[in-house]
Amino acid sequence: IPSQGPGFGSVELPEGMDDLAFAEQLHDKHGVFLVPGSMFELPGTLRIAWQQSGERLQEGLDIVAGALAQ
Repeated sequence: IPSQGPGFGSVELPEGMDDLAFAEQLHDKHGVFLVPGSMFELPGTLRIAWQQSGERLQEGLDIVAGALAQ
């Protein structure tokens, strides 16, 4: 059944990485808003909602990937 609203997913962070600090860094440096998984009793993850589509979504995902690579 097709989704009637935005989709959600999560990204598992490297072991020991602070999800809240990483989410704040992404927002402050890049304007990307992700919810720390610890807010959903899933520490060490980030919740992603794909409310954007196409190029804008890809841009945000590329920023997250780049920040994780650092």
